[in-house]
Amino acid sequence: MNRTSPRTPVRKRRLAASIGLALTALTAPALAVEVTGSFSGWWDQPSQQNHGMIVTIAGALTGVKTGAIYWAIYDTEGNPTWLFAQGDILGDTIDARVYEVTGVNFGDPAGTNPDPVNEIGTMQVRFTNCTTGQVDYDVNGTGTNSKVIVGTGGFTIKRITNQPGAPCSGGIGDDVPRGTVPETFDIALVPTGVIPGASGDADFELRPGEVEFDVEIEDLPVGSYELRIGGVTRGTIEVVDTASGPEGELEFGSPPDADELLLDFDPRGQDIDVLDNGVIILTNVAPDVGDPPGTGTGGTPPAFGNSEISIDLANLGVYPGGEAEADFDQESDEVEFDVEVEDVPVGSYTLFVGGIERGTIQVVVQDDGDTEGEIEFRYPVEAGKLPLDFDPRGETVEIAEGATTLFSSVFPIDGPPDDDDDDDGGDGGDGGIESEIREDLTNTGVYPAGSGEARWEEDDGEIDFDVEIEDVPVGGYTLRVGGVERGTIQVSDTGDGIEGEIEFGDPVDEVGELPLDFDPRGQLIEVLEGETVIFTLDFPGS
Repeated sequence: MNRTSPRTPVRKRRLAASIGLALTALTAPALAVEVTGSFSGWWDQPSQQNHGMIVTIAGALTGVKTGAIYWAIYDTEGNPTWLFAQGDILGDTIDARVYEVTGVNFGDPAGTNPDPVNEIGTMQVRFTNCTTGQVDYDVNGTGTNSKVIVGTGGFTIKRITNQPGAPCSGGIGDDVPRGTVPETFDIALVPTGVIPGASGDADFELRPGEVEFDVEIEDLPVGSYELRIGGVTRGTIEVVDTASGPEGELEFGSPPDADELLLDFDPRGQDIDVLDNGVIILTNVAPDVGDPPGTGTGGTPPAFGNSEISIDLANLGVYPGGEAEADFDQESDEVEFDVEVEDVPVGSYTLFVGGIERGTIQVVVQDDGDTEGEIEFRYPVEAGKLPLDFDPRGETVEIAEGATTLFSSVFPIDGPPDDDDDDDGGDGGDGGIESEIREDLTNTGVYPAGSGEARWEEDDGEIDFDVEIEDVPVGGYTLRVGGVERGTIQVSDTGDGIEGEIEFGDPVDEVGELPLDFDPRGQLIEVLEGETVIFTLDFPGS
């Protein structure tokens, strides 16, 4: 057998969950939000009668953003009127100048009044999160024919509408549109010599609707270390003792997971510094633009799509009780390839795909006493998984112990064939069509730890559509598909977690299933708590 043996990819070490890292982001910048395009919408003034504003964030995709505000108020005679404000965005705030239009009547031709716009004050709109904010104003109607005399004051605002397909986290991921080419960087932090042996790295991954940034440091004394990005303190890294030595990590995300801080800044092109008592001990400059992800050894990852292939690898008899499985999962924005082996002796086993060494599977004893090991690949790359820069389909997948091959099979190019033996020559409605669309829901930021998934499956004439959510408060949540309410997801404490699910079928063949009398493909899927959108997803059409 002709095998080549390039440098074996090394799985990046992750801190054990038992470490209980204290992600103490104790500075205001890390707790603030970044005003993004997803803040556009209608906002109510809950403490004032029939007042409110429409907020529009322009230029979000160019990086030079401007906030425009239409403020619905009343003039000195009690008539409804509007003021207009526009200004720069500074982090979580729109710093705007307020204008009034006077002397224009309905239907007047352009040019009737050459200068109808008067600047009459200032306004600062500061957003606490994606659903609430505070407005402070200093406005006096000084223009000709002005009937607006507002004065100085402030009020709270509350969002009442969302932009469909524009989930809000208050981080930079909100402004990454669908279709954006993913990018990533993984750079080493260079020690300054203050603490000999100290090391670290910084990882960045951007893909449509989600951005993650992690900084990890190790081999330095237990304690607290300041993280600065572009000269701004972004949090504290707590270094603790682990089985492999002192380590610490700080993770950011937009939208953030439960153990992440909100990524409300862009680290690209910025200085990344780790400090001990004000002295820089690790440093580097992040690249202005990341590389395409999944190219760890310069190979080409599989294309995105919608397919799922799973096979059992043939046992060649060295360990008769052993089993191995390979899974390939291709979705619209990610591709994963996993190989798992079990019931073989504890130790290291080499994975070959197409005769090329791709990594090492570490088999260990599990809690139930069985032995098991797994290796995972993904494009775009994800922490804890190796880059999927090769396509296993059509290739021989082998697991070897030294020079001895234990398991081997040719991985299929396509999914399993139709198991319906009837050839009725029909249009495929009952002809055993197999397809699956599975997509993660996007968290709008109301419950940052929450997650969800929507799944469409068509198999042998039966169609199922399910939506599942978890890690949100117990209660009822409305499912809306294409703007139409389709049912209620009841979230409860199952003992294994807080979760809920709604299931549709055509035909209905399970207790609790609802009739699938609509097609969710190509539709906007929303999960709401009352009138607030908690999760959203543009479900693929195929």
